[in-house]
Amino acid sequence: MLWSKQVRWEEVMAMMVVMVAVVVVVVVLMALVVMEVVVIVLPQSILHNLPPACVLIMRPGASLRL
Repeated sequence: MLWSKQVRWEEVMAMMVVMVAVVVVVVVLMALVVMEVVVIVLPQSILHNLPPACVLIMRPGASLRL
């Protein structure tokens, strides 16, 4: 009886560890996608919409931030 309970507890812990690992991987991938969109897409759209003078003024600040 004790051995079967221990095995069940280990199985439950293993399932919890697997589920937590999957959730962590999904969250990390989502964060990477969001960071990529914020870092790459938004500055390009902002720079394309601004006049050339503002682009020249903003580019050094953007390079320093990155």
